[in-house]
Amino acid sequence: MVDAPIVKRVEYTLLNIDDEQLELLSAQGEMKSDVNIPSEDHLKDVADMIKRVFEEGKKECLITVLATMGKELVIECREGQEV
Repeated sequence: MVDAPIVKRVEYTLLNIDDEQLELLSAQGEMKSDVNIPSEDHLKDVADMIKRVFEEGKKECLITVLATMGKELVIECREGQEV
């Protein structure tokens, strides 16, 4: 038997950026504000896209958060429907 971590992947809608902290809304209508813009080098493109889509304000910004072993990390950003 080998232990495997439980990994949870959730998509949120970005509502606001406060410094480096993201204010997110889940599909169930719950607010989440304890996730930061990714600062890791391999996620620099994701961080840049989050800022660009949010600043343009033309489309909703959908953020994918990966949670495992008590840690959460933004791993993906995509454009949603027009606002």
